[in-house]
Amino acid sequence: MTAPRRHLGRYSEDCPPEARRWMPELWPEADRAAWARAVAEAEGPFGEPGPAAGWAAQTRRARAGAWGNFLAFLDVRGNLDPSETPADRLTPARLAAWLGASSERWTASTARQIVGELTLAVAAMVPDRDWSWVRRHPARPREAEARASRKPVAPIDLALLVERALDLCIAADTAPPSHCASRDHRDGLLLALTAYVGLRRYNIAALRLDESLQAVGNGYRLVVPRSDVKNGEPIDLPVPMALVPHLHRYLEVHRPRLLNGRPDPGTLWIGGGGLPIGYGWLYNLFRARGMALIGQCVNPHSIRHAIATGMLQHDPRDVEVAGAALAHRGSRSVNEVYDQSGRAAAQKEWRGLQRRIARLRS
Repeated sequence: MTAPRRHLGRYSEDCPPEARRWMPELWPEADRAAWARAVAEAEGPFGEPGPAAGWAAQTRRARAGAWGNFLAFLDVRGNLDPSETPADRLTPARLAAWLGASSERWTASTARQIVGELTLAVAAMVPDRDWSWVRRHPARPREAEARASRKPVAPIDLALLVERALDLCIAADTAPPSHCASRDHRDGLLLALTAYVGLRRYNIAALRLDESLQAVGNGYRLVVPRSDVKNGEPIDLPVPMALVPHLHRYLEVHRPRLLNGRPDPGTLWIGGGGLPIGYGWLYNLFRARGMALIGQCVNPHSIRHAIATGMLQHDPRDVEVAGAALAHRGSRSVNEVYDQSGRAAAQKEWRGLQRRIARLRS
């Protein structure tokens, strides 16, 4: 079976066939039907939802992408039989072959994560079978291998980042009114807010006025429903008071200037042409501004690393607190992915950071 040439999932002319991640629209009928049952909402008040009905959109894409890449691999090898069901399609031998073929493209950390996503995808499609063997398969890299394969994350001075970001806002307010000044204010506020609250990039880009950003008294709250969060944990937290004056100024002066009379899309962050800032563009924005402000490329994910690492450097017992701060259901993700904490002078560094942030709030 050869998939039609459609731009669904991760696809480009330069992407090797085995690296493509077919989305459900390209899957064999049996797989599409199983996925549709897995993500189906409950029919009526007494209906049962599918096992994956509660997954956030981003989570669905990741897990569908893992299964889709497995299907693309089978197709390239001539092993994609449309008459097979997902339960018959995933075997230990095929899993080993898939991981072996992917070893040149994936680090051990990536492979381990994708196998985890694949396990959850097939368990949702075929919930009456035990799929725990997939996670335990000897071809899946062990946690020690995954940790060793990760690129070291350069530590980010969050207090310095916040300080420089707010300086950018202040400079924009004192500069002659211009689109460039409003863009600077937006970017400074964006970085400072992310450094304080540690939202994922998808959630930052999707913030909307009166929905995920709500005015409450003299301040604001960030409210994101579980359906829009990667791990299904709802987010409800206040915008730090140190940022409220800058947010007021952005909403009253700079955001309207960025819209420049165009229809308001309702998103908090306005980009070129009065359109919402895109998910992909946000990554480039963070990298460029981080380099300009602190001499270091940053992104929302590296900021989340810094938040979790700082908490654990302060007190290694705070792993549950770090998980809660990053909207994780438990401590596993913090331990496996975000914790880059070392031993030397950790408590002293973190306490100094906290003092510097406190000065910004005063």
